[in-house]
Amino acid sequence: MFKLIYASKERPEYVLQLNLEQILVGSRRRNAEAGVTGILVHHGGMFLQVLEGAEAAVRKIMARIEKDMRHYDIKILATVTKLGEQREFGDWSMEFSDMTGSARVLKGFIEARHARSLANLDEAQATKILEAVQTDRNASA
Repeated sequence: MFKLIYASKERPEYVLQLNLEQILVGSRRRNAEAGVTGILVHHGGMFLQVLEGAEAAVRKIMARIEKDMRHYDIKILATVTKLGEQREFGDWSMEFSDMTGSARVLKGFIEARHARSLANLDEAQATKILEAVQTDRNASA
């Protein structure tokens, strides 16, 4: 099992065209076909995402993200090869936390007045946020 966590910014010129629902439908289909799962957090013009699965499949998806013109300032926050097949972030082909859910979860991690960037998180901080999103989504289900 391979895990990759990254953060990126959305390009301002694509904000009006950014249809997250449409992106999620395609991502969920492609991820399911590749056996990749994960969580995507979108907040304040930034993305934080974890992808889990076979290393080749995760890296292929990441390569596609790196070429996607809607993203820039992409930072890989962590890559971890784990023993076994246990996934940390559930069985979702792509779980999503929108602006409202993200704001509620991120409130405990990122103070707006400090304008902390998701791209400046270390692996432990990013993992805590993603775990909190997962817990929040499970509690809402």
